[in-house]
Amino acid sequence: MPTTKRKAAGTAKTTRRKAAKKTASKKKVRAKAPKRKTAIQRIESELPKDLRVFSRQVRRDLNKLEKQIEGAQKDVRSGMTRVLRDVSHQLGRFETEGERRWTKLTTQA
Repeated sequence: MPTTKRKAAGTAKTTRRKAAKKTASKKKVRAKAPKRKTAIQRIESELPKDLRVFSRQVRRDLNKLEKQIEGAQKDVRSGMTRVLRDVSHQLGRFETEGERRWTKLTTQA
């Protein structure tokens, strides 16, 4: 092992260097790593084995989506109804205020 001499406070000291740790070669690391699935293998593993099972899943998901759409439409319809009712009440208040002012103007003249 190589040694170096260092001077400290007038005396020479010899110190040893530590040997570098050995690292695994890339081939060994790759061999130990688990094999990755290709994109096609992942997609195939997610698909059901049978066409009937797949069609049931699609039907179930479509029914779920239709219910969500119906619920969203219901919310929009009720919101629009509420807005229409509020606008109608406000219009009625404007009409009564306008009539009151008109009668006030006509009685003064």
